[in-house]
Amino acid sequence: MNQQEQYQPEAEPEHQVMSCTATMDSNNVTTTAPTSTTTMTTTTTTPEFQHWLAQAHDGDANAQYRIGTCYLQGHEGCQLDEQAALEWFQKAAAQGHANAQYQYGWCYEAGTAGLPKDRCKAVAIMSEILTHTADSTTACPHAQCYLGWCHFNGEGGLPVNQAEGVRLFQLAVDQGLSEAQFHLANCYREGQGVPKKDLPKAIRLYQAAAQQQHAGAQNNLGNRYYHGQGVERHLGKAVAWCTKAARQGNEYGMATVGECYRDGGPGLEQDLYEAVTWFQMALEAGYEPAADEICQLQQKLRRRLQRLPVVRNKGQLALLSAGQEECPCCFEPFSDTTMTMATEQPFDRPRIMLPSCGHCYCMECLHSMCKMAAQQQDQQQQRIIKQPGVGNCAMCRRQFRLKNVKRVVSSSS
Repeated sequence: MNQQEQYQPEAEPEHQVMSCTATMDSNNVTTTAPTSTTTMTTTTTTPEFQHWLAQAHDGDANAQYRIGTCYLQGHEGCQLDEQAALEWFQKAAAQGHANAQYQYGWCYEAGTAGLPKDRCKAVAIMSEILTHTADSTTACPHAQCYLGWCHFNGEGGLPVNQAEGVRLFQLAVDQGLSEAQFHLANCYREGQGVPKKDLPKAIRLYQAAAQQQHAGAQNNLGNRYYHGQGVERHLGKAVAWCTKAARQGNEYGMATVGECYRDGGPGLEQDLYEAVTWFQMALEAGYEPAADEICQLQQKLRRRLQRLPVVRNKGQLALLSAGQEECPCCFEPFSDTTMTMATEQPFDRPRIMLPSCGHCYCMECLHSMCKMAAQQQDQQQQRIIKQPGVGNCAMCRRQFRLKNVKRVVSSSS
């Protein structure tokens, strides 16, 4: 299955207290002066924001960058305002604030804050950040990673240069940037832009990024455990890492967890019901191949339910057979064998809702009932007692001929 192994440009950096500074002159920053500077006048903002705002008006570049970040991400009680964020980033960028310059360039990459989407313009701004930074070991790692991705893939008007991309990734990795660790790990895993493929090094880089909560790295690390590439195959560890990615909304991680439960293996017992759960979440998150997986698994489960009796609590028995499918609770027959999946929370166990009567069963209980019934069939000796006449079911009061009733008698009786 095609997982999230491809390269992606980096999103905006996390909110930082300290900044990377560059020696860029103001006339080298190709920005237009903001026509107006939006200020937060409501009383919902935090005292920290008010303190930074006062410093920003006094010309402090770090404070201007912080204010821009607050407007961009809605921090410190601010309302989201991309235009105000851009204006403050421009002010800080004009003073050589590297992170603000990166954010300004990213606005062109993403086409936000009223700016047109222009990757070439973004590359030009990012390149100036590195050009005017004397020490590459202290340059903005986000800009290094972004330019590394563009060089590696030939984006933004740059020719394909995988070696240069790897060099820039390594500079950002040296500063601990998880996004760069993820991309460099992909390079070593595929053997692209590096002297040779090196799976152990790729695993170490994935682990470093995954520990910083990078969803793509968590998913790819889980995939290595699933396939047994560079590490011993262990589906339990694969599920652990991919679940972390899935909880960040990574649809590929959801699909990988589904694969693990579908197959079963070292460290994990097969559970087709749980597999359907994860494939369903992956589909809802946008991973379209999960639809085929769900269809195949539902067919397997439907055949299993048709073949095995379902035992309810207190020993009540109801058969779901190919000829007569009934609800285990009310014995209401249903002709449509499609079962509806329903969840209250994204990571709750789903319930199976029978289409006729609407009764719901959680998968775990239904699965357990099937197992209990199979064990009872193996352990008990059945003896058919034929009785003439007609009777009624004690639960649903349906009429039936007593000669067609089977009574289960244990071998000890």
